[in-house]
Amino acid sequence: MQLDEQRLPSYAAELADTSLEAPDVPTEWTEGSPESRAGLVLTSAAVNYGSGWHPVLQKAPGLSGARTVAAALAGWWTGRGGVSPGDLRRIGPGDVAGILGQDRSGEGGQLMRLYAAGLAQLGEWVEDCHGGSWLAVVDAARGSAARLAGLLAELPQWQDRAAHAACSQVWFAKRAQLAAGDLALAGLASFDDVDRLTVMADNLVPHVLRLDGLLQVDPGLVARIEAGDLLRPGEEGEVELRAFAVHAGERLVDELARRGFSISAAELDRRLWWRGRLPRYKARPRHRARSTWY
Repeated sequence: MQLDEQRLPSYAAELADTSLEAPDVPTEWTEGSPESRAGLVLTSAAVNYGSGWHPVLQKAPGLSGARTVAAALAGWWTGRGGVSPGDLRRIGPGDVAGILGQDRSGEGGQLMRLYAAGLAQLGEWVEDCHGGSWLAVVDAARGSAARLAGLLAELPQWQDRAAHAACSQVWFAKRAQLAAGDLALAGLASFDDVDRLTVMADNLVPHVLRLDGLLQVDPGLVARIEAGDLLRPGEEGEVELRAFAVHAGERLVDELARRGFSISAAELDRRLWWRGRLPRYKARPRHRARSTWY
């Protein structure tokens, strides 16, 4: 697997020319009490995974698996006027299935059980370590997005790392970084180091970069992806897809800056993710792996 160095300048130019359209900030992130909004952003990040199960989920009309989950969670949260960490701590798989409109049995039920465990884990951590306050988590970061991501990455379901032959540990911290970036996006945190966040290594950004010709992937791995085979979390190809997406993000940020287009890797990620909703990307399978990382 490798980055097409010759394609990099022209691809950056294409992205700059299209102004890199981005999704709107969800209104539920910007309206209501800061405490409730912070809780929703953190809780949304806590279930921002499961793409390996998305093909078996019941999706809302016109929405992807990720957006189905996000919309259902936000509707439940705002309908209750917010949810406390204590309430989250006591949540069970059946509760999660009901909130998200999913079956609690079968393959989808596996994901509901993982979601319930992750949500309870987050609620327990906020209660025990941050006085039961969502905003206290933000305060604990002391103005640093990297510090906040580091705090969240201590939670078992957020310890997003893998081993690779080239190095002992590859840290991605996708959801931990996403939470930090989204809190800033929602106006709930002011960080002076957002530029330290990377592209959020999932399965959509590598897909976009591969189809756009920037990421060159081994034909055997492409064949497995196109066939819809599940990759094993932590296998070499799966780790490299995510790692090369992060590397490509850094290179694109630098190349765009050379062209007078200043953007952080976290913001570039949002825009590449939004680009992935277009029909040409949806028409082709992306890689799938069942883990709690993405």
